[in-house]
Amino acid sequence: MRFAMFITVFLIIFAILNFYILARLTILLKFKFGPLFLVIFILLTLSYVGAAILDGLFANRITAFIYFLASLWVGTGFILLSLLVLFELVNIFTKFPRPVAGYFIVAIAALLTAYAFLNTFSLKINNIVIDAPVNLRIVVVSDIHLRKFGTRQLEKIVDKVNSLKPDLIFLTGDIFDARHALNEKNLSVLDDLKAPAYFVTGNHERYIGQRFVFEKLKKTKIHILDNETVMAGDMQIIGLDDSVELHHFEKVLSLLPVAPDKYSILLYHRPRGLEDAAKAGINLMLSGHTHNGQIFPFNFIVGTQFKYIKGLYKNDGCTLYVTTGTGTWGPKMRLGSKNEIAVIDLKKSD
Repeated sequence: MRFAMFITVFLIIFAILNFYILARLTILLKFKFGPLFLVIFILLTLSYVGAAILDGLFANRITAFIYFLASLWVGTGFILLSLLVLFELVNIFTKFPRPVAGYFIVAIAALLTAYAFLNTFSLKINNIVIDAPVNLRIVVVSDIHLRKFGTRQLEKIVDKVNSLKPDLIFLTGDIFDARHALNEKNLSVLDDLKAPAYFVTGNHERYIGQRFVFEKLKKTKIHILDNETVMAGDMQIIGLDDSVELHHFEKVLSLLPVAPDKYSILLYHRPRGLEDAAKAGINLMLSGHTHNGQIFPFNFIVGTQFKYIKGLYKNDGCTLYVTTGTGTWGPKMRLGSKNEIAVIDLKKSD
């Protein structure tokens, strides 16, 4: 029921935005409204949801390519929307001639889309040093949003993680984007990780079925943390499942053992609950989810929902690191953000 409501709301909003983009460009470019306008509007509005359903049902290279194109429109459409809103504001003070303004907007959008797409092929290694009572190297991978034909991407990520020689690896959710991503090839690649790896769910693992994900991952050497605390040497690692339930974070955390004399690391997909983590005596909290907005200026919208959107934050002895994510959701595009692997070196003070 909740998922159906989400899809309905998404389609309504997407339809409104698509209509504005197409109608404004039609006027600016001096095209005529007609049946073709209506056909393009309907196809673009239904494209992403339709492609996701199609790829979920059949999951072959053709459906994967259709999904890629449909998701690319989501990103391109957002860029066009941002440029058109900027144009409307500037046009109040300075009138631009048609159709020159329209062609200029389309050209800029095409260049930004191309750059954003190419930008996803780079992988930033973000190095952070944190004072701690232990010397340890942690690598954080989050938000890969892996699909069936993402094995090559996953191999590159695993090779890069191994080259960093971590002591511990943390997978902080949204590693998988569809059920067909949990196939034998992808799972065998995860088994190539050379250090102990711990996993907590993100919202996308909930969408495809948390228990289904757990059953698949149990066949690998990945350690699943399902609202529990485990020991790793002299440290304790706490993993909380993703949830949209109000007060889920503090409720579950209050039920888990947190030894005050042990260095504690908390994994939670959403960057929320820093204050509660500090009260519970957590030393380090690791999250993802936000993608730093992924496509500028969406980061401003994400910032209205999340107080902590990227990087380091501190509260009463607890440090939170929010990664921008190792992959992309939906459109394979990054504008104003980077795919990253976070390397956190815990070091004893001299």
